[in-house]
Amino acid sequence: MPASADQPFFFLLSANWCLWRSLKYEAIYLHELEDGFTARRVTRDWFSFYNTQKPHSALDSRTPKEVYENRNSLMGHALSMKEHKTVA
Repeated sequence: MPASADQPFFFLLSANWCLWRSLKYEAIYLHELEDGFTARRVTRDWFSFYNTQKPHSALDSRTPKEVYENRNSLMGHALSMKEHKTVA
């Protein structure tokens, strides 16, 4: 089955490709990974940075951590908007 932009797995493949490309260029290629311990530390530190400090354009310049921490207020807002539309 050919991939097209409207298929969910196409988005996931694209997102994964971007994630790994960023990891390689922003962390792995910048360090001498002499052993598995160093590789693990470098990737762990980079993922921590990526999720807590690096703003993402797809998230309106917020970090994944900010979006995750505010998910309940966003869901509450979405539900109230849905209720408002059904009443009107």
